[in-house]
Amino acid sequence: MDDPGNKEGPFLEAFEGMKNILIIATESYMNYARSLICSIHENVLDFTIYLYLINASEEAVNDIKLQTRNLPVEVREKNDWSLDTEKNKHAFKNEVMCWSANVRGEIIKELLTKDKLIGLMYIDADSIVRGNIDEAFQLHRRCHIMFHFRPKDRDIGNILSGVMFFKKTKVTLEFVEQFCEAIKREDILEWYSDQKGLNSTYEAFKGRSDISFFNLSKKYIDWGYHSESKIWAGKGRSKKKKEFIRLQKAYYHKFIELSNKE
Repeated sequence: MDDPGNKEGPFLEAFEGMKNILIIATESYMNYARSLICSIHENVLDFTIYLYLINASEEAVNDIKLQTRNLPVEVREKNDWSLDTEKNKHAFKNEVMCWSANVRGEIIKELLTKDKLIGLMYIDADSIVRGNIDEAFQLHRRCHIMFHFRPKDRDIGNILSGVMFFKKTKVTLEFVEQFCEAIKREDILEWYSDQKGLNSTYEAFKGRSDISFFNLSKKYIDWGYHSESKIWAGKGRSKKKKEFIRLQKAYYHKFIELSNKE
């Protein structure tokens, strides 16, 4: 794992004004996204949010567009209406949720290529930014890709995909392309295909000299909810903890107040 502090040359390109943040949400996760957007607004300067809504109703899309009209938020839709609506309601919802988690690779590729962004931060919709995260953006200036490594405890691998940073370069785009293909091989409608695909892609690239990775501190993806952490992650059942629910609701209410301002 590289130390980005030792990188020189092209890695020192200015990142100021390029705090591009990707959030992906199904309709059932839109209130989490609202809380996250407000927490970013309160703690991050000079940002642009790309909010992708997955198979959301027209009403839901119009609501969030209206509510974010005064914020640097670009609302986009990513739909796959071929998902099997004949399944029972629970199975169908699960299929949409799986697809929304695994389609992140395609959306990241889309933003780095079609939108020509220099850098991109991805963050799960059920996260909360609790403080200034400029340090993470500064670290990202000096490496290609950042994500958090944890001790390997499951067959899905030890890299978490809930918060990731990608700097646009030729080799990063190659990595993202292979990440997308790895997700498809795993099955885009199965849970954890994104994490399995991310881990297998990293294994294929980690020995190369033309790409640098950095281990993102757990304070930027903390599901233990420590007071010093910058980002709380609503990972799995941890989002049911009282401290997370309390903060998520507080930011949701702030978002509603903010959206009502003219």
